Amino acid sequence: MGRTYIGLDIGGTMIRSLLISDGLKVMGEHEMPLLASGGRTVIISRIIESIRRLDYKHADGVGVGFAGRVDDDVITFSPNIPKLAGVNLRGIIESKTGKQALIENDAACFAVAEHQLGAGRGLGNMVGLIIGTGIGAGIIINSSLYKGKGGGGEVGHMMIDPSGIACGCGKRGDFESWCSGRSIVRRYIQAGGRIAKPEPAKIYFSKEKAAVVVMKETIDKLGVGLSNISAIFDPEMIILGGGVSNLPFLDSVRKAERRHSYAGQHPVRIEKSRLKNPGAIGAALIARMSASSNDTVN
Repeated sequence: MGRTYIGLDIGGTMIRSLLISDGLKVMGEHEMPLLASGGRTVIISRIIESIRRLDYKHADGVGVGFAGRVDDDVITFSPNIPKLAGVNLRGIIESKTGKQALIENDAACFAVAEHQLGAGRGLGNMVGLIIGTGIGAGIIINSSLYKGKGGGGEVGHMMIDPSGIACGCGKRGDFESWCSGRSIVRRYIQAGGRIAKPEPAKIYFSKEKAAVVVMKETIDKLGVGLSNISAIFDPEMIILGGGVSNLPFLDSVRKAERRHSYAGQHPVRIEKSRLKNPGAIGAALIARMSASSNDTVN
C-alpha cells in the first residue's frame, strides 16, 4: 500500500479524521462528536479513538489540526475547547499510538490543503478563512505558510466593533464574536428569537424579524473582517470554509467586502472551499511534508 498518513481536524464540536496515501488518495475517513463539554480525559479519549478508527498501525505519521494555539507542542490557547489548555497533545498521541505526531492550527491546515489541492492551487498568496464554531485563518505568503512567532492567523480575535458580545477569548466585539456560528446563535437568542434549538442555517432561512436582523448584521461584519484581511495581506484569494460558510450568502458577503474596502484596495477573489474535509487533508499533508523532510535530512 505504500506510505500513508492520518490527518485529524479537531473543531469545537466535531473530530474529522482521514487516512491518505503518499499519492494523496483518501484511503479511509471517519467523524465523531468531540464532546467538548466533557472532561479533559473524555476529550482526549475521543481524539485517540478517532485515530484508532483508521488503519493507524500502518500509518507513517499523524497530523492534527487544532482549533487554537499550540506552542512547543502544548496547547496554550483554545477558547472553544478550554479544557485542553496546558495539554501536550502531541506527546499524548505519540505515547498512545506509537506514531510520530504533529500539531498545527486547524485553519493553517485548511489553508495548506486549499493551496496544494483546492481552490488556491497555484497561487502564491492566499488566505484560508474558517468560519465555524470559531473563526481562524491560515495565511500563505509566497507559497509558504506564515506562522509569525507561532500564532499567526488568529484573525478571529481582531476587533470589528466593540459594541458586540463577549468572545470566549475575553474580548468584546471581535470578528469571532460577531460572525462565528456560536455567536450567530447567541445574538439571535439575545434578540428575542423563538426558533427551537436555533442554529445558523435555521436562522438564515427564517423570516422572523430577529433572524433577519442578526443575519444582515452578520453579513455586514463579515464584509468588514474580509476587507481588513484583504487590506493587510493583499492576497490573490480568500477561501472560505467551515459550517457558516456553507450558508448561501457568498454573493452578499462579496458585496459587503467591497463596500467596506478603501478606494485603492486591490479587489480580492472570495471563493468557497472545493475540498471535502480540507482541515483533515491539510493535517495529513503536513504530516507527509514532515516525513519527507526527515527523509531528506536522514
